Amino acid sequence: SRESFSVPVVGWILQKCGAYSIMRGTVDRQAIKTTRSLLAEKSRKIVMFPEGLTYGQNDVLMPFHEGVAQFGFLGAGGHGEGRVDAPMWYVPVGIRYAYMRDMSADVTSAVSRLEEYIGIVPPKGESVYERLRAVGTSVVEGFEKAYGVRPEKGDTLDARIARMKDAWVSRTATAVGVEDKPEIPLGDRVRAVINALDRMNFAQDASEFTKQTMRRRHQETAPLYKDMERAGRFLATGARYVADDPSDERYLEVISRIEEELFGFSQMRGPRRAVVTVGEPIDLRQYLDEYRGSSRSTVTIVTRVLEERVRELVGTASQR
Repeated sequence: SRESFSVPVVGWILQKCGAYSIMRGTVDRQAIKTTRSLLAEKSRKIVMFPEGLTYGQNDVLMPFHEGVAQFGFLGAGGHGEGRVDAPMWYVPVGIRYAYMRDMSADVTSAVSRLEEYIGIVPPKGESVYERLRAVGTSVVEGFEKAYGVRPEKGDTLDARIARMKDAWVSRTATAVGVEDKPEIPLGDRVRAVINALDRMNFAQDASEFTKQTMRRRHQETAPLYKDMERAGRFLATGARYVADDPSDERYLEVISRIEEELFGFSQMRGPRRAVVTVGEPIDLRQYLDEYRGSSRSTVTIVTRVLEERVRELVGTASQR
């Protein structure tokens, strides 16, 4: 995303790696032009991360942006332009991180640190899971008080977490003048609001005066970005996320999110290895005639195919 390139050091590293920025939620003409130009080169390869946001959860795959398929069709000559004699391959890749040693002592230590900070004294003999759940409940209570969100009688912890995520998204949508659509998946709602914030803060081919104005606006909208970061941070996390699979990875993912809220940063722990699985390539040419007949529906179909392939690969990686 465009704002990543404005972060000191990070932006420089991204450019050195061959990355280029995109303006989320807009028709980024320069990014489209660059992508089409690269795809037209015979041996060129482009790496895309189609979820659109970083969620930091190993076992959760969020819905893909359809732009990842659209770019491929543009490169394959979907509008009657460009090369159609050569294949346009998509290679699905699943990436999952795994700790290289037993992290149970680190989990226990981290939970104790959180309890001490919040002021919780756990009952003797209580499991680490119950202790972490108590910490999470306390954090949710803090959010509810800070944002004036009242839990309803009989609410489960999952329901309270869901209500907080909904409040962050709906309030920010109102603040930036975006129509919120509660009926669509929360991840899509988050992306729509963040895209709107990006349009307010970044512009293509802007004058220096416009850039200065946008820098001031970015400072004003920083709290809104913060709320959307919270919504994204806890997007796929529910009360049973750890209970359903009490792995070291899931424990420490939840702990890291709570640490970021309480301390402003999360502690790096233990060496990890990346488990990378590569799937069978998909040649977009097999969908080209369908695309020329109905581009929108074909892009949706291909996006779902790619998403399901990657989901399977991530699942395979988790079993290694």
